[in-house]
Formats: sequence, structure tokens, C-alpha cells
Amino acid sequence: MAFLTRYNGVFLIPAVLAGIGVLKSFGPGLWRRIQSSGVFLGVSFVVALPWFYANLRHNGSALFNQNYLNIATEFYGDRFGADKTGDGTSIMSEKFHSFGEVVRYDPMRIARRYPGNLLGSLRRSLSTQLVGPFVGLAAVVGAVFALWSRRSGFLVIVALAGAIYFLLMALNHWEARYYLFPAVLYAGLAAYAVVRLADLAARPAKNSLPARIAGVLAFAVLWAMSLRASARDVRAFLRTEPVEVLEACAYLQANGIRDARILSRKPHLASVCQQQSVAFPRVLSVEELRRWLETNSVDYVVISSVELSRRGGVASLGDPAAAPPWLSAVWTHRDPTFILYRSAGAR
Repeated sequence: MAFLTRYNGVFLIPAVLAGIGVLKSFGPGLWRRIQSSGVFLGVSFVVALPWFYANLRHNGSALFNQNYLNIATEFYGDRFGADKTGDGTSIMSEKFHSFGEVVRYDPMRIARRYPGNLLGSLRRSLSTQLVGPFVGLAAVVGAVFALWSRRSGFLVIVALAGAIYFLLMALNHWEARYYLFPAVLYAGLAAYAVVRLADLAARPAKNSLPARIAGVLAFAVLWAMSLRASARDVRAFLRTEPVEVLEACAYLQANGIRDARILSRKPHLASVCQQQSVAFPRVLSVEELRRWLETNSVDYVVISSVELSRRGGVASLGDPAAAPPWLSAVWTHRDPTFILYRSAGAR
């Protein structure tokens, strides 16, 4: 199910297979563990089968995906002027068409940069908004305690899952939202560190009550810091939610508009309103956009904060009063900016 949600969920397959090999609960004999591995792989395949079938029908391959474009932007983006956004992957889609092409283009460059990506991802995961520096430090202490004193099969499988995840994600650029799985591991390790430190402090005084209280307070401090950061992040996230898309959709629905071709940098409006999405071209001016529209039929053009930040050449379209005659503003939202223009070439 994790794989169906996002491709990087595939990291769980080798981790679970390793767990079947390590944990005694799967049986003492090799043949029994091979059987369990087969059952797990079979169930995994059955769960993913609907997606494989749809992928085969629509893209010609059950395993088709374009994650190789993310790898290309990470390792070769500076060579082609491709940033780590949809614009960057669009540029790379003109250069690369498979994982093999990406790897063969300059394997030594990937080999040189990969260790830095791996260490950078690990460092950022411990010190950014993902968990915060104090929780990250406690997680490192907890990992040392766990590996030193609790060499169990369960610990091995959890550590291996985290390691495989980092090894996989180091092929991509850093974003905190990609590392929610390690954040869960860090939370557990940080809690374990507090408990172990409290145990060690209490031993000389034979289960000292002050040491236990100090442990509870330390845990409370870490929890309060995380709660405060989480509340701040959630508020910031909610402020950036594009709720104006729902209002623009309501306008289209109220006017009975169906199957419209909507030009935008993000496909949100078309997806929510069940219209057709057209990717905003990489134009450098309003005049270039006009020429593009002459040969590419669209019904509506979206100008929002996203288009204004990514297509600086059309910034004047952020003011409906300054719009050219071939675009007419039919719906506007001021804060944040979201303008729905009807194209002169609309059907």
C-alpha cells in the first residue's frame, strides 16, 4: 500500500524480506522462511496488480514511471539549466527517456555526488524542521544506546529499513516531506534515549526518584518543543493551501463549463474541476505567450502566485487591468493572486 501511495515505498520490500530472514518468529528453518518470503512477495504483487495493469494499458509498461527525471535534475540539472521543479523535469524529459540513459550519461558524476547527497540528507533530516536539532541529537544518542545494548532482530530490521530508505532517497533532492518515515524512527530513538539516560542516572542511587523526575521532564521538554514546532508548521501549511482553486472551480461549475482546456503551471484547477490540464509553456514574455496560444488552443489561462513566480516574463498579467485584449479576466482572487483569463481562441 505504501508503494501504491508513492514509488519510494518499494524500500519496504527488501527491508521486510531481511526481517523474515532475521526474526525467529518466522520459523527456525530456512525452507519455512523462504515460504514466508514467497507469500509476502505474492501478496505485495497482488496488492499492486491493479496499478501494474493500469500502467501497462496507459503507458505500455507495468513498471513505467518517470522518477529518472528527478535523478537527472539532481545530478545533471546544472548542466542543462534544469532546476528541481516541474520545469526542470520538463527540460530533462527532452534529454533522457529512461533510467538507463540517466545512468549511462555520466556514471562517474553520479558516483562522486551520491555520497555527498547521502550525508547531506542524513544531516538535514536531523537538524531541520523535520524533527528539530534537540530531538535529532536525542535520536543519535538513542541509536547509540540501542545498537550497543539491544542487538535484537527487531532492531536490526528497523535500522535496515531506515538505511535502505536513505540509500534510495539520496538519488533525489532534499525535501523534508520526503523523510517522514525517518522522522518516526527518530521519535522512537529520542524517547528511548531519554529512558536509558534516566535509567543510568537512577542506578547509583538505587532507583533515584529525582533521576526519574528528570527523565520525565526531559521527555516533556522534547515533546513540548516538537508540539510547538508542529503547530507552527501546520498553521503555515494551512495558510498556503490553495483554497482559491475551489472558488474558481465553483465559478466554472456555476457557468456549466465542461471539458475546458485550462493552461496553468499546476494542474490543480483542472483536476479538481474535472477539466483538461495544459502545462504552462516556458515563455519569457507576454508576446511569446500570445504566439504560443496562436498554435495551441486553450480555453482558460490561470495566472496565480505560482505562474508569477515561475514565469516572471508574464508578471504584468497579475493585473487584470493591464491584460492584453486577447485575454479577458472572468474570475479573480486578490490574496493570494489567482486570475482566470478566458482566451480569445476559446471554444
